[in-house]
Amino acid sequence: METPYLISSTQILTLFFIMLGPMRLLGPFLQESKSLTKSQIHDIAWRAALISAVALMICGYIGKILLDNWSIPIPILNLTSGLIFFIVAMTLIIKPKAPPPPSAQASEPAPTGLSTALKMVITPYGAAILIGLLALSKEPARDQIILINLVIVMFLNYLAMFFIRQIMGKVGMLIMQLLGVVLGVLQAALALNMIYLSIKMLTS
Repeated sequence: METPYLISSTQILTLFFIMLGPMRLLGPFLQESKSLTKSQIHDIAWRAALISAVALMICGYIGKILLDNWSIPIPILNLTSGLIFFIVAMTLIIKPKAPPPPSAQASEPAPTGLSTALKMVITPYGAAILIGLLALSKEPARDQIILINLVIVMFLNYLAMFFIRQIMGKVGMLIMQLLGVVLGVLQAALALNMIYLSIKMLTS
């Protein structure tokens, strides 16, 4: 019998897309890649996506082991995850990130796959959510679903970086901004539902 979960596979993909996906890296990566050739961008993009995926998986399983050892109740984990989802969603809806100011490229080192992964792809709240999802997972099949969704989002990050100059045109940027708001609202609703169900489980 399958274990019931508050977050479906599709919702996991949406959460990863918001917290670890391409929307937050487009502006910074465009600035840092202005002087790079297409070949250099491709090299950085696949390295950053691969490094991010591996680092997040390692972080996720270390966190899962620690949380399992601490024997934190599932309703508390659900409540914590819901609160993180909600806070991130509110930052997307109420205070969208302003585009970075132009920087003097001569004084900055050229971006690498590692620096791009650490500065633009991996986020503390994204890693926290991955840890929470893996900690709540009680079946190998569920772990696989979580990791597959993570890999899908990292591949989307690779595509976003590789096609950065096409995406960051006026129409593409507008679409990404609208998509960010819509997904932020959906995430906020999902977060509130998780918080509600977690409190209900704790008080029942």
